[in-house]
Amino acid sequence: MDYRPNGFRMYTPDGTEYSPVDMVNHNKKAFRGGFIYTPGEKSEIDLVFLVPEKEKTLVLYASSNAMPKVYTVKIEVT
Repeated sequence: MDYRPNGFRMYTPDGTEYSPVDMVNHNKKAFRGGFIYTPGEKSEIDLVFLVPEKEKTLVLYASSNAMPKVYTVKIEVT
């Protein structure tokens, strides 16, 4: 099963799209080749996005064939 968090996108309220600039997988055994999930393994993935400092509200859309639905996360920066 493919799981590609580096394909997740972040958006600002005006619709500007940002892609991850880096991805850190905290369990290398969980994903062969960086995106093929190994059943039974668990991992935490850190995604790094570069967005303008002035942006205080962002929305992350997480979707993958490995996920049953699209997850939407609103991020408020204070």
